Amino acid sequence: YGLVCWLVGRRIPFIAARFRCAAPQDAQEYRLMFCDDMAFKQDASYVDLSPTFLDLPVIQTAASIKTFLRDAPGSFIVK
Repeated sequence: YGLVCWLVGRRIPFIAARFRCAAPQDAQEYRLMFCDDMAFKQDASYVDLSPTFLDLPVIQTAASIKTFLRDAPGSFIVK
């Protein structure tokens, strides 16, 4: 599970995920996309990441954004 973090060129796993919405019928699919520590019907929607990932250098450029945007939204979330 994890998010393809385009700016740093690495998958960044989620520690926890919270959603304002009720749990969907396919909540197990959400666990594959996000993480096992999930909760629904929360006050806010967010994901928690390890703060160590904030120290990674940005490796992308203005030129590489064209490819990224062409492939979006499929490039945002991977299992």
